[in-house]
Amino acid sequence: MLYFKFSFIPVLGLMMFSSTMLYSLPENQIIFGFEQVYASDSELSKSANISFGTKLSSELFNSEDIKQSSWSISLDDDVIMSGKGINLFDYVFDRPGAYEIAFQHDHSVGHNTNSCNHYSMPESFAVNVSAVRIEFLGEQMTFSAPLVGGKSMDGVVMNTPIIVHTYSNERELVAMPVIARSYGIETSLEGRMIAPIEKLAPGQQVLSYVLTGEATPETYIGFDFIDNNGNVFPCGITTIIK
Repeated sequence: MLYFKFSFIPVLGLMMFSSTMLYSLPENQIIFGFEQVYASDSELSKSANISFGTKLSSELFNSEDIKQSSWSISLDDDVIMSGKGINLFDYVFDRPGAYEIAFQHDHSVGHNTNSCNHYSMPESFAVNVSAVRIEFLGEQMTFSAPLVGGKSMDGVVMNTPIIVHTYSNERELVAMPVIARSYGIETSLEGRMIAPIEKLAPGQQVLSYVLTGEATPETYIGFDFIDNNGNVFPCGITTIIK
């Protein structure tokens, strides 16, 4: 499986609280990003899973290859859009469904003679667009107790607000992964969703995870949240774990 990542870093802080005390981290302490996860049956990616109302990542294909390509997008065997080059990444997939993108090598575009790359675009590429879009509000993530290094964090609850958009504006079936894993040096923290989700209603709600494991003192950690499409939303805490 191949991973492609684009990130953005807003100026936000994290509030952490329990039922009796309030903990806060300074401003500029949270790093947010987004990774589209692309299925692959070979070195070359053949499909992507995204939500309605979103675009494909510009990091999906080799930049030189896409510049030398003409393409057409089909839904239900009808061509709904065609174009050339990087304009592909401006297209918004506004309806759920199984799309197909057909590529052709545009020989009218000169090859970069300084590049050692050979044209390697797939002839066709599948885009599976789901009827549910989830926004993880990492800046509002809270904990029932402060995270401390070198001791077990078993039982600490991590609450992560999300905003759910559904194409039908009604409840939709989803397959949400129940695990949120931490990343960082020698961290074993893992969150398991307390109440696994089968359906999501549009609007804001909170996903709650109970933590197990621990983090090493004097290190930085973060958590990876995974949406219904298998795409990864990392949230890194830049304050060092004490």
